[in-house]
Amino acid sequence: MLNSDTLSQLKQFKQDLRLANNRFEGTVRATPGRFGFCQLDDGRDVYLNPDQMLRLLPGDRILIEVREDEKGRLIGDLIELLRSDIKQMVGSVVNKGPAWFINADFGSNQRWLFIPPKQRKNLTEGLLVVGKLSQHPFKDGKAQVEICQLLGKPDKPGIQTDYALHKHHINPKTKGGPDRQQLQTTLDEMLARRPGFHEVDFITIDAESTLDIDDALFCEANDNGWTLTVAIADPSAFFPASDALESQALTRGQSLYFPDRTIGMLPDNIATNFASLIANKPRLALLVRMQVSAQGAVLSSEILEAGITVKQRLTYESASDLLAESAESAQSLQQNLLTLQACASALYRNRQEEALVSPDRPDYRFVFDDQGQVTSIVLQASTPAHRIVEETMIAANRCAADFMVKNAPTGLYSTHLGFRPDRLEQIRTILKEQYPEVDTQSIEALEGFKALMRFLENQTGELPLRAIATRLLNRSALAETPRPHFGMGLAAYTTFTSPIRRYVDLIVHRNIKAILAGQKTNWLSNEALLQLQERLRVGRQAMNDAESWLKIRFAETLKGQSFIGHIVQTNGSGFVLKTDTHGIEGYVNLAQETEKFRFDGTYFQHIGPERQFRLEQSVEVVIQETDLANRQVLFSLFTP
Repeated sequence: MLNSDTLSQLKQFKQDLRLANNRFEGTVRATPGRFGFCQLDDGRDVYLNPDQMLRLLPGDRILIEVREDEKGRLIGDLIELLRSDIKQMVGSVVNKGPAWFINADFGSNQRWLFIPPKQRKNLTEGLLVVGKLSQHPFKDGKAQVEICQLLGKPDKPGIQTDYALHKHHINPKTKGGPDRQQLQTTLDEMLARRPGFHEVDFITIDAESTLDIDDALFCEANDNGWTLTVAIADPSAFFPASDALESQALTRGQSLYFPDRTIGMLPDNIATNFASLIANKPRLALLVRMQVSAQGAVLSSEILEAGITVKQRLTYESASDLLAESAESAQSLQQNLLTLQACASALYRNRQEEALVSPDRPDYRFVFDDQGQVTSIVLQASTPAHRIVEETMIAANRCAADFMVKNAPTGLYSTHLGFRPDRLEQIRTILKEQYPEVDTQSIEALEGFKALMRFLENQTGELPLRAIATRLLNRSALAETPRPHFGMGLAAYTTFTSPIRRYVDLIVHRNIKAILAGQKTNWLSNEALLQLQERLRVGRQAMNDAESWLKIRFAETLKGQSFIGHIVQTNGSGFVLKTDTHGIEGYVNLAQETEKFRFDGTYFQHIGPERQFRLEQSVEVVIQETDLANRQVLFSLFTP
């Protein structure tokens, strides 16, 4: 048997031999076309021609030999399939003469995979199915699949969510956890141990349909401004970190809110009952008590475990109605709301001055008929009550981050590191051309970044410079040590206020409670942290896929009609526009226009002899085509 040193030497020899032959490992990245790329581990993209892609599937790990063509482009020659992680896929059934295929959905790439005769029972054209890969195409370019499950036709109620769950390999089943008696016993024991704040007039403000209520509010005015108390539900009290429920929560990452159903991160008996801050029921909470100045600065804060009893449940609409009533004879509940509103307004003004406030994004709601079909998509109006909840939750999250920074070497933080390194030259070029007086050297530091974004927010020229800048930013990420959140303009930030719904918040709760108890904080391994970030991404994508499906189906009923929308994305051949009334995103292909346009990649704009198209520009379009298979809506420019 070879010892470890010999094995290491052999591995290094093999690696050196590969490098000598210009051979590298990488991951297959498919495109909407027939060609693809191999992304090498060093970040380089190597072109794979259509014949090579026939033998591969997206995400495959491969060994290729890299060469340059006459134009200096990197070209890959396929050597070996190292690993393929694709086991199951979803797609629609296609029948071509005697042959049957599944048009497998790999995101941006569609691929026909052969269905053997024995697997064709009960199949019909267009049926949506789950398939299992039985033969990889590497050997001869011919893949085969077994049919595992028939999902249904595209118009089946709820099919969009079923499809998204299978596509992204999300298990919708939630383990039961402790029974009702165990939960009640835990609740009673914990309430007996904790200080009680049951006489405080806490209120909750949520959507009417919300059952997993995880925050409650109370505010009092004083000589220095306000004392704001935010109570956050404490689901971690009902099961230990070593429990199977914890593993399940980590795997899911968050509760998933699909248009037709909710898949909770935690079981219903915890999420919507014993942990939920239901009015008039004693519940466990973590309290964040803040002294907020008249100018909206948080002067001091403390966090403690407590028992509370919410006095009143309000919806966003009912809370806003109360705020709109005459304040001359305000009753206790209305007065509490008015005090909360004054405090929240001060917090908002302070964020505008000291940090960064992102523009509000429109939110849309699906309206279904009795058959589960979408009859309308309506814009959800933001109310004064929404602002109260948003500002008080952000304040509580900031206090939680500060608490971890001061009391533990590690925690769990939400970070955002500003401009992408590969986009710094672009933003500096823009600033030099438009505002040469602006200092571009400091934009990589938090204070310089904040100053720049505030400056761009106040510019009134034709170019949407703040929108351009936001498209050059890094994505937010999780970190165990405090780092700046450039997007919010803060030195440290975390999320803490939705522990029933988000695993990050649940872990932050565990860390804070460990600090309060004088114990070692719980921490995720690097592997678990990466897994969590990936599961959060997958969950968001699944929800987006289901919503996109419904919007496309609804857009089919609106073909030929014109709508006003705003440009949200541009590329070399056209732009993506989002309609204002329904939030439907579609593509305008400017190559179809008789007018010729030049694409300016620096400013993300199309320039023609008569017209220009830029980010955030308002444009009238006509719904021309819908393509559910490729998840596309195609717009054409409206002609009066």
